[in-house]
Amino acid sequence: MTFIAEEKLRRTALARQGLLQAQPFGRGINATQRAIQHLGYVQIDTISVVTRAHNHVLRSRVPNYDPQHLHRLLEGRKIFEARFPIAAFRPMEDYRFTLLHARTRRAKPQSREQKLVMRRVLDRIRSEGPLRTRDFEDRPEKSTGWWDWKPAKRALEQLFHQGDLMITARDGFEKTYDLTERVLPSWVDTTEPSVDEFARYLVDTTVRAHGFASYKSMGFGGRFGVPIGPALRAELRR
Repeated sequence: MTFIAEEKLRRTALARQGLLQAQPFGRGINATQRAIQHLGYVQIDTISVVTRAHNHVLRSRVPNYDPQHLHRLLEGRKIFEARFPIAAFRPMEDYRFTLLHARTRRAKPQSREQKLVMRRVLDRIRSEGPLRTRDFEDRPEKSTGWWDWKPAKRALEQLFHQGDLMITARDGFEKTYDLTERVLPSWVDTTEPSVDEFARYLVDTTVRAHGFASYKSMGFGGRFGVPIGPALRAELRR
């Protein structure tokens, strides 16, 4: 009986993930968009074996998937990139559910110097349009290794995490940033959800994409920066 139950759960997970059919979402760029909408997110991975892992995820579900699909969907404002709490491509219609996390990142203490750099970065992007890290000339004060980020890069990432900037294009590791107000389509709901709404979103998207999951995995181990636990438990008891 245990084996039968495990096999049923395995097939449920594979079916919900779109891995039991040859083309569960169809073909082409629209199928890529539908796959991301169904899965809820596709994690952006820096590991590259033949190609980056997120391309493997989509190629296994969309027979004629092309990495350019992601670039075109991002530039066409059909999907967006967010670290929520992991770096991932998400459906544009889910944008409002990143706002709680962004607010917690905005509340993160910043030094006076960092605030000044952030203000300068925003001013440049506001006046010049979308910019990349390479468009800023400053250098780190002291090198401590491969992961050193110059001040402008740290400012760009903080402004991105707290919702002031969005990514309009990506070329490998290099991202292009612009003001959120210039990137978001006018139809996107920007109302911050309540914690209860957020919990319902987590349950609904997880069940849709996986069929089942543990309480801990639904809440990403508490990594959203908001006290989601009580609302999530209440939603699971409904």
